[in-house]
Amino acid sequence: MPEVRSSIEKTTVLHHESVGVIITCPAHGTFMFQLNGKEHPDPRCHDKYQLWGGHMKPDEVNDPYRALRRELHEEWRAHDVADEVLARVEGQAAKNFVLKSSGGTDHPYFYRFHTLLAIADRETFMDWFARLEKAGFNEGSLSVLERKTVYEYIYFKNGDSPLLGNLATALDYYVRFDEALCHD
Repeated sequence: MPEVRSSIEKTTVLHHESVGVIITCPAHGTFMFQLNGKEHPDPRCHDKYQLWGGHMKPDEVNDPYRALRRELHEEWRAHDVADEVLARVEGQAAKNFVLKSSGGTDHPYFYRFHTLLAIADRETFMDWFARLEKAGFNEGSLSVLERKTVYEYIYFKNGDSPLLGNLATALDYYVRFDEALCHD
């Protein structure tokens, strides 16, 4: 799969870089998302689904894997599951998207979003789910969405999408072009 590039990327100053992991079981038709609660410091994030991950620190910009490791260990109490998910993405080239955000202001900005894909079989996916739920989370909560729901959220037409920011852009790319996620 080719790296996603945009003409915007060549001419735009990036505000920050972020990383996220798509955790899925294609055979089961499910995805794991982080659901932000009311305790999230940014009200625009309340009740929004996002990938597990977050902002990259300046010394992580050239290493999305390292940034994802730090983020999963901060967000999840089950570090063993984080390490298993990371093993699924190790050596994988991140897909990069340059996305636009309003940042809740009249001054939009652009950021680079690095995504990695962790594919699990049914047994592993359910095991991760059970262990994550048992251990709990330091940020957000775990939500498992069916493929049909994810597709509805990607192509949401009725006002404010349940997906955070421009996450739909990255997910749309994966469900249309990644062989592991392309389904009839």
